[in-house]
Amino acid sequence: MKEVKLDEINIKLIRMLQNNARTSLKEVAHECNVSIDTIKNRYNNLKKTGVIRGSTIVLNPKKIGQGNLVFFGIQIICTTILD
Repeated sequence: MKEVKLDEINIKLIRMLQNNARTSLKEVAHECNVSIDTIKNRYNNLKKTGVIRGSTIVLNPKKIGQGNLVFFGIQIICTTILD
């Protein structure tokens, strides 16, 4: 797998989305002092290269009357080495 080099803008974009996946690209562009189109392109490139694979919703089970709800997920990634 090819390693992806991340610059300051990509790192800031990723960190902002990790903090809140619903952060608007407009807000990210403002924080990075670049255009929205630049952030859109970088976001799409990060998705295309697999750096960003998706987003998730984190529920607060107590807010929906579930008390102690546990979700345990395992993701297995297999790679094959070709000769």
